[in-house]
Amino acid sequence: MYKKLENLPLLVRDLLVDFIGCLCVSFGIYNFASQSGFLPGGISGISLIIQHYLPTLPLGILNFLLNIPLVIFAFFFLGRNFLLRSMRTVVVLTFTLDVLAPLIPTYSRNPLLSAIFGGCFVGLGLGIIFSNHSSTGGVDLIVMSLKKIKPHLSLGTITMLIDGTIILTGGFVFGNIEAVLYGVIFTFFVTRAMDGYISGAQAGKLAMIITDHGKGLGSEIESKVQRGATLIDATGSYTGNKKEIVLCALSRQQLPNLRQVVTEFDPAALLIVLEYNEVFGTGFQSFVEKH
Repeated sequence: MYKKLENLPLLVRDLLVDFIGCLCVSFGIYNFASQSGFLPGGISGISLIIQHYLPTLPLGILNFLLNIPLVIFAFFFLGRNFLLRSMRTVVVLTFTLDVLAPLIPTYSRNPLLSAIFGGCFVGLGLGIIFSNHSSTGGVDLIVMSLKKIKPHLSLGTITMLIDGTIILTGGFVFGNIEAVLYGVIFTFFVTRAMDGYISGAQAGKLAMIITDHGKGLGSEIESKVQRGATLIDATGSYTGNKKEIVLCALSRQQLPNLRQVVTEFDPAALLIVLEYNEVFGTGFQSFVEKH
């Protein structure tokens, strides 16, 4: 999504991405979770606990106030630029939670459906925001800080651990075990949707072509598919004949074109297609993380 907006001015682009992501998050929290009597986890879950005792306080304002101490904590791990972007996103989220979400029809008929669809909306929104190198504040700031310390953990896994603790706490506060169970289901779909969006936005295909004409095929791929290729020497185990492996990382949309090029250039070639989640280097993601 973000790449499709590259021609817009940077600030307008960032605000538009923030708005789309925050609207999804607000829709999942306000129009599904808060109407169905279970906690969504995170700062929003804590805000709903407070709102249970102080119903006159707007959800978005509570969310904003609770973010202040967390911003101070995360400053030491994430740096000034990331936090400034996050605070802008928090302001947008406050607006969408308190102004726009109440204008959209709510759903509370079936708590299970609320947990599933609400979780998917929140996870999608968080994925959009995280992919834009920002966050909605709150637990997201803790998640990103822990990601710095433990980079091997997925954002979804860290979110599930923290949200699970908050959901269990809410179960004791409300005295309702079903609210805990629905909250767990909600969090599960948040993590799946978030990790799915983040991985899907960076994922693609890795093609390995075993051929007798590697250099010529590589040139055809560069010319007609607009992707670079790498040649690797290989030997057939049965015949002992020398072969070449053409290695090429490309998008899903480019795969049909690649298949046609291989078929036309060398029908005897063996094409193996694999999935990849991330590729770093020239023409792909930068090795240096942006903030």
